[in-house]
Amino acid sequence: MPVLDPPLAALANQQNGLLTHAQMMSAGWSRDTIKFRSRPWCRILEGVYLIDSRAVDEDVLGMAALLRWPAAVLSHDTAARRRGWVLLDQRPDWDAWLPDEPKCEDVVHLTCINQYRSQEGFRFHRAQPGDFSRVGAARVTGEVRTLVDIARTAPLPLAVCLIDALSHIDLTLFDDLQTEVARLAGRRGVLRAQAACRLAHPGAESLLESLLRLLLALAGLPPPIVQIPVRHPGGTYYGDLGYPEQKLILEADGRDHHSKWDQVMKDMARQNILVVDGWTVLRFSWRQVLYQPELVIRTVSRALAVGGAR
Repeated sequence: MPVLDPPLAALANQQNGLLTHAQMMSAGWSRDTIKFRSRPWCRILEGVYLIDSRAVDEDVLGMAALLRWPAAVLSHDTAARRRGWVLLDQRPDWDAWLPDEPKCEDVVHLTCINQYRSQEGFRFHRAQPGDFSRVGAARVTGEVRTLVDIARTAPLPLAVCLIDALSHIDLTLFDDLQTEVARLAGRRGVLRAQAACRLAHPGAESLLESLLRLLLALAGLPPPIVQIPVRHPGGTYYGDLGYPEQKLILEADGRDHHSKWDQVMKDMARQNILVVDGWTVLRFSWRQVLYQPELVIRTVSRALAVGGAR
């Protein structure tokens, strides 16, 4: 590949390895030069080229879209991932409780007031993007706007888990989200966003805790206390979820939680103390919560009935 002039090379480095036809023209290249030099490059979109061998991932596609459509900003889950937000990447098998959930699309989401022709792999949302932020060289919708867009359009488990995770870090973001959702009353998708806000809880400390709590709510079970404190002579333990009156604790055992033996021993010691003190401790795995919801609901229901009969 021909060596680029330093200014163009630096520009491409800032743009995830991308250059546009217009940028090369501005650097003094003729159309014939561009045609010749671009032969070994990967054409991502019309007039947008990947000039190196990096993988064409969502970051590259997102930047290519911003270069192709300069009035647009990245939005929805594309903006969330560019911000580094952790999104639920598996669809729970909860069709009995969420029969009409939208499906996540493997596309780059963009918001723009202009109307553009649809393009495979890219989805446009025609609206004012509002004040946007910059993450590196990328334009993305603001934090609250991104969260509102996801709450209005994403599957409920994804939206609730994200709201939980972000509000656990910054409670003001949850307050701002609720304010914006109230302001948008009557708009498309706002009822879904209101439900996500109602079911969210800033006390959750993991995706699995959020999912377990959401599943119990959808099944009509009483809402558990989040991070329930249990005092005993040796100190205070905090269960992930619990029902004090029934002396029932629910623990969400995440995928990587027990990768170290010392953590396993701590959990064993804690559970032994709780059981001796008269508590019932139920543990649920990622697979059970996502793919065996009937088992989880049946087990918790029976434990609540037993605890209530004491």
